Amino acid sequence: MIKQTSFNEWNPQYDYVDLCEVQLTVGQFKDSYGITFEKQLEDGLGECFFACVEIDAKLFSLFGACDAESSPGIVFRIQGNNPSVENSIHEVKKALLLEDEHYSWTQGHFTKPRWALFRQGDDGNEVEIDRFYKESVALYNMKIFEDRGHKQAYTVREII
Repeated sequence: MIKQTSFNEWNPQYDYVDLCEVQLTVGQFKDSYGITFEKQLEDGLGECFFACVEIDAKLFSLFGACDAESSPGIVFRIQGNNPSVENSIHEVKKALLLEDEHYSWTQGHFTKPRWALFRQGDDGNEVEIDRFYKESVALYNMKIFEDRGHKQAYTVREII
């Protein structure tokens, strides 16, 4: 089941990963699933459309560019710390009930996030806090923890 949710629930510090593109217009998507899009003017792209939805307790950001009625192509995005791209694609397909030909592409790499953020406690033990798809997002999150003034040390490492 797909339901509209607020962008306030989307955590921007995790960034996003493009997951798949659905060949429906913004208008067709609204008619089929009852999801409304916010319209924004983006430099270089013109009028773009955004929505945030929840499927099986996971958040997805939807992005549609250009004309809402005549340009098909809605990109589903997941947060950059989502542990499973493959499961997320299956959840989208299950919720939308569309045949494969409605997807112009899906993310081809089914890897887990490979940038890990660690905290080292006073006792010397290291604990993994979270994983991210992009190193820059992991480093950004490390800075957030460091700026809070905790005594622990934080590091980011690539996990292969």
